[in-house]
Amino acid sequence: MKASNEALLELYERYAELAPADRDEVDRLLAETLLSHDENLQFDALALIEEFRIASALPELRALAKRLPRSNSPGAPYHLAKVQRIIDLLARSAL
Repeated sequence: MKASNEALLELYERYAELAPADRDEVDRLLAETLLSHDENLQFDALALIEEFRIASALPELRALAKRLPRSNSPGAPYHLAKVQRIIDLLARSAL
């Protein structure tokens, strides 16, 4: 768990250092990662999207939220709750 937290902090630092043009490309890649069926791949993307309020990922977040209720994964309800929380956060930030 500690290494995971350290990895997230490193990702946050690296993302914060990106130039605006590079952020646009990374934002697109993060959003695309949400379309993966691998929750482990989605974990870091969700963390960055939430931390940096990446509103451009809203369409993919909504697509993921629609797909998760049909998932057989035992963690799907918790994953859906997290995704919905991020959607709500981004929607409020856009106001």
